Amino acid sequence: PNEAYILLKQTTHHWWHVKRSGDARPFYIPAQYVKELPPIA
Repeated sequence: PNEAYILLKQTTHHWWHVKRSGDARPFYIPAQYVKELPPIA
């Protein structure tokens, strides 16, 4: 599905630390399944 996450840190080339908007608990996601979008102004 097309989900948006807030990128907290690109911890490694394989795993990124993210969280969902409105969700306080961050988690790790495989970097190969997501892409970084430009910031929203």
